[in-house]
Amino acid sequence: PLIVALHVTPGDDEVVALRVSNPLSAATRTLVVEEWDRSRFKHVHKNNANLLYLVDLSKGNSDNAIATLCGSTVMFTSPNEQAYKELKRQQCGLLYMPLWGTE
Repeated sequence: PLIVALHVTPGDDEVVALRVSNPLSAATRTLVVEEWDRSRFKHVHKNNANLLYLVDLSKGNSDNAIATLCGSTVMFTSPNEQAYKELKRQQCGLLYMPLWGTE
């Protein structure tokens, strides 16, 4: 199944995960919401290639994010390099969205 996980930092030790079975079939798709302790979530899902990890670091510390996951990570944060230093340190591929202008 596909796992979509939402993690808000700082200090939030819980990860909310949505487990989606048969995501392409509306007739047989099932959705299950699960709450995980951050360390347990990492232990169980670190090698899951079907994981989409959404982490909000707008007010947080990148050390709270789970950086060593096999799936894809989307991080919502400021453009300050300190916010994503742990991902960069682990040589994760990083793509950046340009800052929006007023035009």
